[in-house]
Amino acid sequence: MKNEVYYGEYSLKHWIDMILYGKITLPKYQRAFVWDKSKVVKLLQSFQEEHFSPPVVIGSYNNEGKAENLIIDGQQRLTSLLLAYLRIYPIKKKFKQINENFADENG
Repeated sequence: MKNEVYYGEYSLKHWIDMILYGKITLPKYQRAFVWDKSKVVKLLQSFQEEHFSPPVVIGSYNNEGKAENLIIDGQQRLTSLLLAYLRIYPIKKKFKQINENFADENG
């Protein structure tokens, strides 16, 4: 398969739409969301103050003839942006339980 690299600036709406419409997914080997509220607030402030934010890396793979876009790097940031947009914040205890179950199932 030929590797291609694309660079660009995407709007917040672009990333939220990609997540909401299932156009990017989190690979099973990635950890679940773990950021606390203070990290989310800090990320939002960095955008507001136009500070540098590391790039999001999405890998496009051929999965049995179907293109699949996987989040390689930036899952915590993307999830934080989505949660802020939706104006919700998950209960940390439930995410801890999900992470523990994931670790048990995946060694």
